Formats: sequence, C-alpha cells, structure tokens
Amino acid sequence: MGRIPCCGSTFEDPIATGTGADAGGVWVGTACGWATEIVRLSGTFGFTYAGEWSNGYNDCGLFLTGVGGTHSYAGDCGAWEDATTWDDSTKASVAAFNAAQMDALKDFFFWTWKIGNSTAGSVQAPLWSYQLGLEGGWILKDPRQAAGKCGTIPEFDGNYVPYMTGGPGAGTITAAVAGTPFPPAQISGVDVPADELPRHTLTGTVHTLPGPTDTSGATKVSGWYDAQDTGLGPTPISGCAYPDPWDANGAAIPTGCGVDAAAAPTAPSVNAHRRR
Repeated sequence: MGRIPCCGSTFEDPIATGTGADAGGVWVGTACGWATEIVRLSGTFGFTYAGEWSNGYNDCGLFLTGVGGTHSYAGDCGAWEDATTWDDSTKASVAAFNAAQMDALKDFFFWTWKIGNSTAGSVQAPLWSYQLGLEGGWILKDPRQAAGKCGTIPEFDGNYVPYMTGGPGAGTITAAVAGTPFPPAQISGVDVPADELPRHTLTGTVHTLPGPTDTSGATKVSGWYDAQDTGLGPTPISGCAYPDPWDANGAAIPTGCGVDAAAAPTAPSVNAHRRR
C-alpha cells in the first residue's frame, strides 16, 4: 500500500560543521548542485523559479509531518525545534546552506514568511520561518549577497526563446512536450502508479463568480471571459474515502479513487467555481 510523502530529507549528514569555510557540510554542495537543473530548465522550458523551499535539511518541526505525525530524522528533533539552543556553529551552517540555495536557485520564494509561536511560546519549526531566520541571522536580509556562495556554477545567460516570453509561438505546445502524458505515469517519491492516486472526476456543476464592479455598482466584465470553455468542474468521486486534506502526510492511499473511478459517471456537485 502506498504512502503520501512529506517534507525534508532523510539524509543524516551533519550540517553544523563549524563557523568557517566548511560551515554547512555537504549540504552547501548539495544546494549548489541544483544550479545545473535550473539553468537547463531556463533554456529549454522558460522562466524557472523555485517555489516553497526552506532550510529544512531534515523533517523536524512541529506538525511538519502532520498533527501527530512522526519524523524520519534519526537525530534529536528537539534541537531543531528550538532555535534558542543553537550555537554559533549551527547558525553559521544553516546560514551557509541558506545562502547556497539562494545562489543556486536565483529566482525563488521561500516556504513561509512567518511561523507563529506554539503553545510553548516559541517558533517550533525554525528551519521553515523566514522571519525568524532574518532575526536570528541565518537568512540574509539581501539575497543578492548570496551571489558567489557556490563559486563557479552554471549560470543562465538570460536569453529566452521568443515564445517563452510571449513572442511568436507562445501558446503552442512544442514538440518537446507534445508527447508528454498528463498526469504522468509515475510521480517522484510516490511508490504507486499515478493512476492509483485519489483524484476528482470532471462532472461537477460549474458556478461562475461575478466580475468586479465599479463605484456605481455596475459590473464591467463577466466572471468568466472564455465562453468557449464549457467543461464541467471537478467533484469528489462517490464512495471514495479521501485522506484528510489537513493531515494526509503518510496516509494510506485509498482504493477505488484512481483514474478508472474518475472516468465513471458521477452525479454533478455544486462545488466548482470559475473565475477570471
């Protein structure tokens, strides 16, 4: 039976390795290695950015694996859930890992700006809080200062093919991706075929949200601009025992909810919304 994966890495290599040039251990090199793929995607696909990354080299953090979830990290997660215990080596090493990611990824947004205090009165997922990193000094206030952290790494030259930026050919599926199936047959980190993962069926009733109005109350545009788009909306498959959407990390993948079930007729449901 398959499991839904979550966050962080299962690698046990130490990150707190001093305050000098070796701070961050192998994790600095790991992050710098991502530059190769970023450059490849920028040149073959178009504008590429990294979304939702963090300093979480492990999966420690309060509720990071769900309420009541367990951690795969073999070390002491308690130390990684209380930044007030971090020594200079730990802070310098997390800072080095963070700067290496910024240098390699170039364009990105961090996982979470702010994580509030827990009932213990502190941030218990410090590797995932940008605000706490700024306050503690292990996240740079100016990401441009990370340039050069990785030394010599592949760099995208900034020259996009015209269709990648709205020029001639934009909107046309290229030969490179025309034969790519969707959904893919397999998803990285999932130990069952993608066809067996729970999904919705496109038989739901579509409701159009109203367009914006001006100060007089008049509506200037309709809520849905594409009159040719008459497809139905997604709705749950009848009888599927979906995992808890708020706590599905590590949940068993239910049967009868995959691609075959999604193709079967299901009564329309009022749960889909179109909007401009």
